[in-house]
Amino acid sequence: MCTFAIEPAPENDTLYDPIREDDPAFLAFAEDIQKNRIINPLGVSVDGYIYDGHRRYAAARYLGMSYVPIRIDPKISRLKDPDGFLRRLKSCNEQRVKTAAEVMRESLVTMEPDTWQRVCDYRESVSNVDGAEVFRLIGAKKRSQIVQKRSLADAIIRTVNDYYAEYGPTSDRKIFYLLLNIPGLLRNDARKTPFGNSQECYDDVTDLLTRLRLDGSSLPPRKGMVDRFRESGREKLILIVDSDFDPEGQDIPNSFGLSLRDDFDIEPDRLVIIKAALTYQQTQQLDLHEGQIAKEDSARYGRFVDAYGERCWELEAVPTDTHRDIAEATIRRVIDLDRFNEELARQKQEQADLNEHRRRVREALAKIRWDEEGLG
Repeated sequence: MCTFAIEPAPENDTLYDPIREDDPAFLAFAEDIQKNRIINPLGVSVDGYIYDGHRRYAAARYLGMSYVPIRIDPKISRLKDPDGFLRRLKSCNEQRVKTAAEVMRESLVTMEPDTWQRVCDYRESVSNVDGAEVFRLIGAKKRSQIVQKRSLADAIIRTVNDYYAEYGPTSDRKIFYLLLNIPGLLRNDARKTPFGNSQECYDDVTDLLTRLRLDGSSLPPRKGMVDRFRESGREKLILIVDSDFDPEGQDIPNSFGLSLRDDFDIEPDRLVIIKAALTYQQTQQLDLHEGQIAKEDSARYGRFVDAYGERCWELEAVPTDTHRDIAEATIRRVIDLDRFNEELARQKQEQADLNEHRRRVREALAKIRWDEEGLG
């Protein structure tokens, strides 16, 4: 069966920790499959969802395999009998070594009735920081060195720095449009591919901008944020994100978090990614317009629709005052205001002490000059 004709069960990532492609155990598993192929067929429901073999499927995709052996159980349907599907999913994972959290989530699945809602409620309760929506990272980031697109990278650096010096920060799309005005710019140095107004060139620009921000020496980077965090001695790096409620917007917190974890080696237990707006709950509670239909050509369309449905909203749909209140409330929920105010008071006192020292120094210098003049 073609790997693109079947889908991993979204519930698998809810019950069990995500598969990481940089995990040595996974890499060893993929190497074994590359050598010996897939011996046990994947278990698939009648509606095309995997209930047995998610690691085999992930390894096959990692290796670029187009086809995998499967066995379809006509009695199992994720869409028509979600509880039965969950029980089969758990049954097929009895042999795996699980964390305590995974065992707890499995136990909730086997409860009757409303098993799936119990799991959702439990995951939501353990993922919240005083009510803020916290994202659990899924996947991994891999980045190669900038080699064949050095000319384009250098042009991006010049363009960003020139624009920033005159106008301040700007968007990736604005940088792309500015690059279109550079005659003879190449997209690829080795192939001599010209840079032009195309989706491929735009993707190159956004990818290179991300790499250059990570570099820490070329553009105002997120590396500065990581450096400040490490220098602060704080236990957790808390990142608050605002983005659209659509397939891409829901991926931004996860993508940024993966970058901090995989590009900068921030330990997962020290990283908290919170989406302040726009969340699914807010789209249901706020008086917003009817929204738009999610774009089917998005690579994240299937996961988004399975979780939330087809409707999506842009962040701009939220009134400015409401958006400000949401941001302020989120910040207040995740910081220790007492300690924050204590730090502010301490800084004010230090500034007052410094001003007093300066005053005394000026008086002393003035007295010295007066004494010198008197001696002269």
